[in-house]
Amino acid sequence: MWQMTLRKAWLASLFRNRLLPSLIRFVHDLFSDMLPAHDESRKPMPTIAYFYGIGIRMYFVDHPPPHFFATYSGHEANVSIETGEVIEGYLPANAARLVKQWALAHRGELEDNWRRARTRTPLARIAGLDND
Repeated sequence: MWQMTLRKAWLASLFRNRLLPSLIRFVHDLFSDMLPAHDESRKPMPTIAYFYGIGIRMYFVDHPPPHFFATYSGHEANVSIETGEVIEGYLPANAARLVKQWALAHRGELEDNWRRARTRTPLARIAGLDND
């Protein structure tokens, strides 16, 4: 009996913490074209790099400190451009290591994109670790 309760709690946690956020992001991305054009904050972030299943995105006119967003397997983290460290959110250890390695290798390009984003200039694509 207690195993059934434990299994239900685990499934509820899995749905709430992993599947639901991924589903919400998927639906948002699917219908983002239908959002009003005057609301810049609701437009999706441009993807500036993609490697090993990790998506790297950056908002236009975002708040300091300079950072980007990394997504991997339903996880999302806000990552410092200066250090490559996760500021907020969570990435599995291997993904966080790859993101840090990539960020430090492409710091100059990330800083250029941060300046472009602050002035609403189109962002440049940056090669991923698997393209180097």
